[in-house]
Amino acid sequence: MNDFYLKLGAGKEEAELRLGKKVPDAAVFFDNHSKADYEKGLGKSQPRHFWERGKKKFRERTIMVLVHRG
Repeated sequence: MNDFYLKLGAGKEEAELRLGKKVPDAAVFFDNHSKADYEKGLGKSQPRHFWERGKKKFRERTIMVLVHRG
């Protein structure tokens, strides 16, 4: 099992905005690498592994938990 810390804005201020939509999203920024860079295996392992969780083959096996408002 892999654990990742997802922070949506300073103090999670973007959580309600991003997760409260009909199609929720999460913008994650780790470094200056692009999608093409990650596909080549570049970048540090944690951001690359986090990015991979969004791929279709991992979606059904990935659970992201965010605690917001207690």
